[in-house]
Amino acid sequence: MARKESQAQESTGLVQRVGRRISALLRRCHLCESAIAQTHNQHHLCDHCWQALPWNQHYCQHCAHPTASPVARCGNCLNNQNHYRRCVCPLIYDYPVDHLVTRYKNNQHRLQGLLETVIQQGLTAFEHRDWDGVLAVPMHPKNQWRRGFNQSHVLASIVARTLHIPLIEGFQQSQLLSSQKALSRKQRQSNLKNAFQMTQSLQGKTLLLIDDVVTTGSTIEAASRTLQSAGAHSIDVLALARTPNPKTRLS
Repeated sequence: MARKESQAQESTGLVQRVGRRISALLRRCHLCESAIAQTHNQHHLCDHCWQALPWNQHYCQHCAHPTASPVARCGNCLNNQNHYRRCVCPLIYDYPVDHLVTRYKNNQHRLQGLLETVIQQGLTAFEHRDWDGVLAVPMHPKNQWRRGFNQSHVLASIVARTLHIPLIEGFQQSQLLSSQKALSRKQRQSNLKNAFQMTQSLQGKTLLLIDDVVTTGSTIEAASRTLQSAGAHSIDVLALARTPNPKTRLS
């Protein structure tokens, strides 16, 4: 009787160990919660959810604004001279990307693999990758203290390691800005006036500026203008996603 009980316990223990090993090899899709193999991908999405993301397939080749068909420069870029050379955004800031970015800001590590994969995919869209360094759109110290980290700086660190080029420090947001969510493009530009400063010379450097989401483009324009004032020769911009104009029909 004791022997049978011992064998039963051994059998139960074996099943539990096998179950734990199988669980270790599986993880859940960040969106639909279906099981995916640990070795399947680095972005933690199942194939269906990855392909169903709102990819920015047709866009302005200068500012990355989503368009109905590819254009070299959209109307806004034709009417305004930007201080950056080109902006690339692999995704459209729509569901579920908005949901994922918000979750990332609240829990940095859980979505790190997904956003790292997206940002590295965005690098492939640049024809010229002659950058001398990478830097991030800064946050005001008070806002960064509240969140605990600057998500754009984390992404910039990943890009710097991937490309084996320096991560440039010293770019700061010197003014605590009012919320930009409800502001028009012109109001955002006014809000961002003199918002940034660079504490070192960038004389002659070609730079890659990293942000998480580009909305109207006012922030990356103000940041690029500051970097040029510090001596930068040219600036490219890479962000995870671009907010579409609600008036633009994309299909």
